[in-house]
Amino acid sequence: MRSLLLLSLVCAALPVRAQEAGRLLAIQQKKYQLNHELEIGGMFEPQDAFSKGVGAEGAYVWHFGEAWGWEVLRGGYVAQLDTGLKQQLVNEFGVIPTQFESLQWYVSSSLMWSPLYGKFALRNASLVHAEAFVDLGAALGHFTSSFEEGPQVGVGARVFLSQSVSLRLDARDTAFFHRKTEGGILTQVVMLSLGLSISLGGNGG
Repeated sequence: MRSLLLLSLVCAALPVRAQEAGRLLAIQQKKYQLNHELEIGGMFEPQDAFSKGVGAEGAYVWHFGEAWGWEVLRGGYVAQLDTGLKQQLVNEFGVIPTQFESLQWYVSSSLMWSPLYGKFALRNASLVHAEAFVDLGAALGHFTSSFEEGPQVGVGARVFLSQSVSLRLDARDTAFFHRKTEGGILTQVVMLSLGLSISLGGNGG
């Protein structure tokens, strides 16, 4: 009788152990580990009511850990597209708007942290690997008549297209402080970027 009771307890414990093992196996390491990354893409600056900035940019990132990276350098050239609001104010109200400084080009450097990584099914046909990240750094910008710098924060997401290529979306907010202006003016510049990244080294290259 004792032997049958012991055998019953062992059999009952086996499914539980199997479920626990299944949960452990579900937690997998990242399939794509980055090392050096080169990115090229475009950006859009939507915030200014009088003009919208569009431009080309590039970046180099060194990933020194599974979740950490240093965007050593990002730079871009910005062309301002007139929205027509300034001319509308002049024609309809006789008002000449104050001249604002417009961003022309910039460089930045930031620390990146990627706490989220996962995969999802695309129409039940293939698996797509993706990650989300945040970054914190500083930027230097050349405006219409001055150079200004300030802190920068951002968020972004990456979708891996292959072992060496990924699509990256960034949203960054930089607070430029115009020192030469009396009293100082804090200008926030929001930049939305979409780029194609090439992985050099790591298991993604």
